[in-house]
Amino acid sequence: MSAAVSAAPLEAAAAVVRLGGCTVLDGVTLAIRPGELLGIVGPNGSGKTTLVRALAGLQPLAGGRVALDGTAVERWPRHRLAARLAYLPQGHRVEWPVTVRRVVELGRIPHTRAWRRATADDRRAVDTAIARTGVAHLSGRSCTTLSGGEQARVMLARVLAVEASIMLADEPVAALDPRHQIEIMDILHRAAVAGGSVAVVMHDLALASRYCHRVVVLAAGRIVADGPPEAALTVDTVRQAYGVQALEVRHDGCRFVVPWAVDPGCRGE
Repeated sequence: MSAAVSAAPLEAAAAVVRLGGCTVLDGVTLAIRPGELLGIVGPNGSGKTTLVRALAGLQPLAGGRVALDGTAVERWPRHRLAARLAYLPQGHRVEWPVTVRRVVELGRIPHTRAWRRATADDRRAVDTAIARTGVAHLSGRSCTTLSGGEQARVMLARVLAVEASIMLADEPVAALDPRHQIEIMDILHRAAVAGGSVAVVMHDLALASRYCHRVVVLAAGRIVADGPPEAALTVDTVRQAYGVQALEVRHDGCRFVVPWAVDPGCRGE
């Protein structure tokens, strides 16, 4: 899958994160480019969530640098950073009785000032995000009445309403049924093709192969592969990173790897 890619506005250079005395990220260098859907995969505990939090400026580094447009993310004013970079955390749910539309409207906070009423641009951004995620019929519903898949689409709509040029999503399809997974990956892919810089943490290697222009494989806090899915997701890489045997499957001109069995001779990273 190809994409028109230009210079990267968001980059990590030799990023190191230590938590509780352990090195969670170990010298990670990574660029997130416009027009590209980047998949970040790897086993549990490999540092995926820590990486996207560091890229979002939410996780302090012990070494290295994360920069947006050449300026370290910690030096950006928070409201300006939030307008440029939208972050969808893992497993985020709404547990209070507010309407779907109100939750999506919260995505416009980086663009507003205190006591200012919503503008025509704000309303357009919210309407567009609601339409793109297919939740218009839920607009007046309380979020506490929604299913997990519906809430996932609402939270994605809130992120889209920011209209940020960079989007970081941490496991947005986790625990969703196949239909909702495909719908959300379709939305993220379209956002990248339209010129956005999109990075998504995920576990489904088949979805990563199908939708991502580029895949980074993390293991033990280090990048072990970085490239197009057919180059980054190989049987050997999956065995090295996950400690499992995988099958190669081809369909409609695309190659996928499917984890199949625990490899008794390899414990993974």
